[in-house]
Amino acid sequence: MNVRDWHIITVVFVLNCTQYRQSPALRRELFATAHSVLVEASKDDFCWGIGSTKDDPLSWRCQTWRGTNMLGNILTETRDALMKQVSSFTDL
Repeated sequence: MNVRDWHIITVVFVLNCTQYRQSPALRRELFATAHSVLVEASKDDFCWGIGSTKDDPLSWRCQTWRGTNMLGNILTETRDALMKQVSSFTDL
């Protein structure tokens, strides 16, 4: 990963964390995906998404994804980080 990509990923991660911290309703939706890999299923997006739709058999296995799923990976990391931070709170 080059420096530019690292900065982009870091900014998107921080912005996502901020968004989900500020909205309990969105945070609950995100937390409901625990133990799942999040996927940006967009057939035309090979950078942020997997390069196929959710109904395409290619999307069912990460080995057949044509894209990087950068957004899905960032959302998964966001969820996991926030779940660790708020695991002791009751307002989930």
